[in-house]
Amino acid sequence: MPVIRRNRGKHPDFVFTFKGERIVSINHTTWTKACHKAGVTGLHFPDLRRTFGTRLTIASVPLDAIMRLGGWSSYAILLNRYAHLQPEHLCAHAEAAARSLIAQARSG
Repeated sequence: MPVIRRNRGKHPDFVFTFKGERIVSINHTTWTKACHKAGVTGLHFPDLRRTFGTRLTIASVPLDAIMRLGGWSSYAILLNRYAHLQPEHLCAHAEAAARSLIAQARSG
């Protein structure tokens, strides 16, 4: 995105800042004005966080890392919203359980 490329490197840790400081909160009016100025319609601030979480989940980033990166307060929220996007994660665990059961059956 051009806006990210333009702002990259202006702050050591954050892409978007206000007067050189990280943005800790944003009000509805500010967000609406920024979207209007950028020509963006129908985008709500929480959509950005959801998109972030979705893309990390699809990329198979572990849920504990997603939780820390996105600032979610509990695994329950992540599991309810994003775990269904990582079905291969469940398959790997199901296969491990099956191998364990087969090994136990052969040895017993």
